[in-house]
Amino acid sequence: MFYWSTIQNKKIFPVFFLLVGFFMFCGILFLVPWGRLFLSGNEIAAGVYIGGESVGHFSNAELKDWLEAKNTVWKQQNIYLVADGERFAFTLDEIGAAMDMEAVMNTAYGVGRRGNFLVRFRERMRPVYLDYHFKLDKNIVVTHLRPLQERIDMPVQNGSITVNSQGEIIITPSIEGKKLNIEKSVISIREHLVWDFPGTVPLSVMKTAPFPTTEEIRSWQINGVLASFTTEYKEEEVNRVHNISLAAEKIDNVLLMPGELFSFNELVGPRDAVHGYKESLIIFNQEFVEGYGGGICQLVSTLYNAVLRGECSVVERHAHSLGVSYVPPGLDATVAYGTLDFQFRNGYPFPVLIHTQTEGGKLSVAIYGNVHSNSNTFQYQLYSKEVETYPIKEEIVIDNTLAAGEKRILQQGKNGKKVETYRQVWQGETLLKEEKISTDIYQGKKQIIAVPKTED
Repeated sequence: MFYWSTIQNKKIFPVFFLLVGFFMFCGILFLVPWGRLFLSGNEIAAGVYIGGESVGHFSNAELKDWLEAKNTVWKQQNIYLVADGERFAFTLDEIGAAMDMEAVMNTAYGVGRRGNFLVRFRERMRPVYLDYHFKLDKNIVVTHLRPLQERIDMPVQNGSITVNSQGEIIITPSIEGKKLNIEKSVISIREHLVWDFPGTVPLSVMKTAPFPTTEEIRSWQINGVLASFTTEYKEEEVNRVHNISLAAEKIDNVLLMPGELFSFNELVGPRDAVHGYKESLIIFNQEFVEGYGGGICQLVSTLYNAVLRGECSVVERHAHSLGVSYVPPGLDATVAYGTLDFQFRNGYPFPVLIHTQTEGGKLSVAIYGNVHSNSNTFQYQLYSKEVETYPIKEEIVIDNTLAAGEKRILQQGKNGKKVETYRQVWQGETLLKEEKISTDIYQGKKQIIAVPKTED
């Protein structure tokens, strides 16, 4: 009896569950809102929301009218383009911004119509919240950004420090460079186009930092003359004065950072007619002859003497083959573009500024820097001594106009010499060191004597 009951229970068990499943399925079908499952040809699904507002069961035409009304209101909002504290006002419509109605309509229409059966069923059975889509006409917005670029853009201005003709130190303030980036600004505007538009959009402005800045220049503390030297020239030698002044302008207000190398040839360049130089006396092949750039070596020699009176170290210097009148032997310097240069290195722990001035027959070169630094507590004294003399060489020329036994000196001779130059470094009354800085040989000037022709 027990066995038969068990068998009967086993047969009833599956049937029971089939009946329960059937009645549950019928209940679900009864609960399903069948209106959601079936859509007309151009009807939006019932549970679709755009920007939080229901557009369910709208036809495409109704949705388009609804979106156009929204778009009209949205485009009248003000947009403020901001760059460095300045605001430029437009309406969204003016800059070419609008709702992308086609994209919104396609997205809304596709709800419940795309994907497999389960995806469609799920989308039709629950609310779907969509956002607005917006677009920007790049050509229109760029036409408005171009005029703003003219107002915003500013070229970078590096700070500078100069010394004027009165010896006053002038600092020209630095200005940061600015440039409106059109492409990135368009992207920034496009990214800010949402329904709840914030009203303000930052434009993309690229900054260019100046060097040096005003603050950096002031930190250098260039406040006075560290070393200087002056030579004299004859103002009536017009071409020579022109050459000196032209080259002096090239090195005037040159700034040297600590350890930086100064090259005369690199800064001044060629000294020829093409570059504005005139003919004057130069030394060529141990003779004084007319040539372009005469007077340049006086500028180099004046600079050399200023350098020797400070902490700058000479890297390259060449003496003349003949003695010159504007500085003592051993303290001159010559240059020739492409072959002979004058170079020195700033030995101070701070920047220095070179200042040149030509006025009233005087050429001055000064090196400016921080006169209150410990590096300016030394004094420099220079002296030269002749260590060897070379006899005058004579050259005899025939002059038939001279009487027998008569002679005439056409060129006064001059002894050649070897000169050693020394520099002493003092601190107060204490001699710290003495160093030989050069040994130079100057060719003598031959003496030319005219005599009459002798009879055979």
